[in-house]
Amino acid sequence: MGQKTRKYLFYFGLLFLCVPFMQQSLEIVKVKPINGFLPPSPDATFNIENWWNEQYQPEKTSYLNEHFGFRPALLRFNNQIDYSIFNRVNSDWLLLSKGNCLFFQNELADRAGLLFPGEDSLRKKMMMVKAIQDTFAKMGKLMFIVYAPVKPVFYPEFIREDSLPAITGRTNVDRYKRLGKLMGINQVDIGAWFYAMKNTRKELLFPKQGFHWSMYGSLLAEDSIIKYIELQKQIVMPKPVLSNLIRTRIPRGSDDDARKLMNVMAQQGDEVYTYADVHYPRDSSLVKPSIMYIGDSYLLELLTNKMMDSCNSSWVIWWNSQYISNIADPNDKSPKGMKTYDWIAGTKNMDCVVLLYTSWDLPRLGDGFVEKAYSYYYPKKD
Repeated sequence: MGQKTRKYLFYFGLLFLCVPFMQQSLEIVKVKPINGFLPPSPDATFNIENWWNEQYQPEKTSYLNEHFGFRPALLRFNNQIDYSIFNRVNSDWLLLSKGNCLFFQNELADRAGLLFPGEDSLRKKMMMVKAIQDTFAKMGKLMFIVYAPVKPVFYPEFIREDSLPAITGRTNVDRYKRLGKLMGINQVDIGAWFYAMKNTRKELLFPKQGFHWSMYGSLLAEDSIIKYIELQKQIVMPKPVLSNLIRTRIPRGSDDDARKLMNVMAQQGDEVYTYADVHYPRDSSLVKPSIMYIGDSYLLELLTNKMMDSCNSSWVIWWNSQYISNIADPNDKSPKGMKTYDWIAGTKNMDCVVLLYTSWDLPRLGDGFVEKAYSYYYPKKD
C-alpha cells in the first residue's frame, strides 16, 4: 500500500469519525427519532462545583450517548441485526415470544398474578366504587367498569414457558370481576367477549405486534359500550356504521405500536389487518349523553375512532394525570394537566362515568377519581 493510499485512508477515517459530530451540530440529514417512553437525558451544566464533585462528567456522557449524530439510525441497525439474526429484542418493556408475538412485561407479570394489590386494597377500592355508583344512580347518572382484553389471555399459545415468573395466580381482572359481581357493581367484560370471538371472526381483533385491541376491534368495543349505555339509560345513541372493509398486511395507527418500540429498520408481519370507512348517522332523534371516560391508553383508540365527538354532546377523557376534553374547545384535543380541571363540576354535568382498564392497570382504577369522589360524597367516612 502506497503512502498516498494510506494518506487517503487516514483522511477518510478522520472524516468518518467527524460525520456524527457534524450531524449532531448541523442536522445534515433528517433522522427519525427513537420510539419509547423514557424522557431524554438533559444536557449537563458546566461549572467548577459540578466538575470537582464529578457530577458533570457522567451527566455529559449520558447526554452525548443519547444525542450523537445518526444515533437513531445506528441503533435501529444494531437492533435489526439482533432481531433478525439472534431473535432478540433490545427493550426492557417487551418480550418476543412464539409466533413473532410481542408481549408487554407487565402483562406477563399480571398473567402470573404478581400485580395483585391485595384483598384488602381491592375490597376497599371496590366498596368506594359501589358507593359512588349508588350515589350517581340516585342522581340519574350511570357509572360502570369496562374490562379491556389482555394479550397473554388472548394469545396464551404464544407465551414462552420460560417467560412467565415462577409465581402463578389469577389475573387482576379475575379478582375485580368476581368481587364486582358480588357487590352489584356495573361491569362490561369486553375481554371475555373478545376471547370468545377469537376463532369465529375473520377479522383480526388483537394484533400480535400491538399493545391494544386492533383498530377494527376498537370499533366493536365502542359499539358494545354504546349498547350497554343505551340499555341502562333507555335511550338510542348514534353508533358506528362500517363500510368498505379493506384487508391488508400493512398495519395502520396503533396496530403495530409494540413493534415500533423495538426500533428496528424492518420487521416481517404475518397478520392481515382489517380497516373500514366509519360514519355515524345524523338523526335529531338520537341521544348524545355527556360522558366522562377514565382509564388507560385503550381510551385513545376510541378517541381516534371519533366515538366521543360523534356519540357524546360533551366529553372528558381522564387519562393518568392528564385530561382531554371538547368542552372548552371542540377543536383542541391536546392533553392538559389534571390540576387545571374542575372534576367536581365536570362530574355534575355528566350523564355517565366510564372506567375502562386492562387487567394489569386495574390497581390504579379511577386514577384518583374514585378516592376523590368518595371523599367528596362521603366526607365523614374513611
